[in-house]
Amino acid sequence: MAKDDAVKEDGGELMISFTCEVDAEKRKQVDLNQVAAQAIYAQKVVNPWLAMLRTPAPTEKDLTRTLLEKRLRDYTARNTFDYFIHKNLGKFLRRELDFFIKNEVMHLDDVEVKRLHE
Repeated sequence: MAKDDAVKEDGGELMISFTCEVDAEKRKQVDLNQVAAQAIYAQKVVNPWLAMLRTPAPTEKDLTRTLLEKRLRDYTARNTFDYFIHKNLGKFLRRELDFFIKNEVMHLDDVEVKRLHE
């Protein structure tokens, strides 16, 4: 979670800011999410939102999970995913671009057919 003004209300919406940092203690993401949830619950600005944030959103494995914890888990899962980079990415993308231009932009198949009939 961001350090300064991490939790604020803006125009009737609760805004929670995060930063992406390497954890010096090498804790698991689920533990970091718990720390973040407790820090969010402790903010005074959150008081009007507590009932909604603490709404139960249980799973089979975590019967005590709250809506805030669900949203934190979804957010961190989406933003910490490791992506695979193809070893011949440049060649692959050039081939795909050529295919796209020929079939979607220029329609070369249609041009060649018309030329044969003229």
